[in-house]
Amino acid sequence: MQRLEKIDYAIIETLKAHPEGTPEGIIRGMLFSGRMHNHITSSNNARRMIEDLTPDDVIKEIAIQALRVSKIDLRAGNLSGKANCVKFYDSLKDLKIKKNEVVSFLKSDPDFLKALAYSFTQNRYYPNNGVNLKKLDSYVSPSIIDCIRYLSREENKEIKPKNLRIFHDNINKCESDIIHGVQLQKKNVEYMVGTSMFASSSIGNVKPTQEDSVLLSEYPKNKDYKMLLVADGVGGSQNGGAASSYVAEEMLEWFKGLKKEDFENMDMLRAKLSQKIQEMNREVVRTKNGSQTTFLCGIVGKNETLVSSVGDSRGYIVKNNELIQVTKDDSQVQKYYDAGYIRRKDDMRFHIYSNIITSCIGSLNPERPLRPHMYRIKNTDYDSLVLLSDGVTDCLSDSRIMAITANTPKEKIASALIDAANTTRSYRKEQKGEFEYKEYIEAGKDNSTAAIFSKKR
Repeated sequence: MQRLEKIDYAIIETLKAHPEGTPEGIIRGMLFSGRMHNHITSSNNARRMIEDLTPDDVIKEIAIQALRVSKIDLRAGNLSGKANCVKFYDSLKDLKIKKNEVVSFLKSDPDFLKALAYSFTQNRYYPNNGVNLKKLDSYVSPSIIDCIRYLSREENKEIKPKNLRIFHDNINKCESDIIHGVQLQKKNVEYMVGTSMFASSSIGNVKPTQEDSVLLSEYPKNKDYKMLLVADGVGGSQNGGAASSYVAEEMLEWFKGLKKEDFENMDMLRAKLSQKIQEMNREVVRTKNGSQTTFLCGIVGKNETLVSSVGDSRGYIVKNNELIQVTKDDSQVQKYYDAGYIRRKDDMRFHIYSNIITSCIGSLNPERPLRPHMYRIKNTDYDSLVLLSDGVTDCLSDSRIMAITANTPKEKIASALIDAANTTRSYRKEQKGEFEYKEYIEAGKDNSTAAIFSKKR
């Protein structure tokens, strides 16, 4: 989570616990008390969310956001005499003040810092109300008020940043959990978005931590356009959950930022998605200290659905009670199956090398660039889209998955698949003497996640 999002989260959660407070009051307490955390509620995750931030970090963020607000040339004659504003903005725009110097500069002028903080909170948390200049006048000088008046001009409402999405009333619970970084802290989650998208995820019976992330999202400008995502943190990597959570959050922002025409041009959407996957792969390699994750995404466009995969999480479609696997695993056993060494598909999950994947996000090899699989499906060719992590497909055969999807109400399919994966001990009934196969698969052996898009009534 970015620094600004952490500040947002802490403020909003504090206001929920203490509705008598105000955003500007909380911000001023964080900046001037010297004990920032004392002004954040301890009744939820708010304090923990900003435990790595200092008052200087908050000052930097306010300065950055205030600069983004203004498209005004503050060197213009109508602002001459407002020495603090001109000095600050001219220096920052010309990159003459480094970040640490920005903090020192603002600390040297508490009135100006208070004004910037007030403008920041008024525009960010009350974007339709503007700045109350009379209230501001109670603690800053007239020249500063003149400056803030410019910052608050109607044509400069670009101050409303993209991160304000976390306060939208229509944000779904799944998106909120991803943005706030709390999904991996829960043993079990269930989500429903609209009347057609459903997801369920469980920590399982064996693993001590949850490393799967799941995302359901509708495009804000057209609810017919949807995205489902399953990211399974690789258990053999260091903290696979860090990679899966990062991918989910990045994909949410990317999806919301698409243009409407992207959903009508599948070639364009495919190119943009491929580029985004490569960017995420590089960033995970650079920043996540060995963390890795599989990637499985379904995007429902105007006439077609684009499914993309990296790793061994599987995508299926259901049509007329027939289950069809769309994706192909990036795994060692898939290679054995393709070569004929494994004769039956169902035996893949019992093979002793079933846990070895050959590609994932976070595995950058200069000699073997990441090649995500892309599959285009006509929307008329399926009734349901089913995305599953290997915690489900290892425990359940395709026939069992089909039976559940066919005989379960659509809103309960995801949870029914997860329940079955956690309670079904699967046995391999034939050829038990062959050393390369396991005899059975323990129920709930892994984190398990299912995401469903169903067009059934």
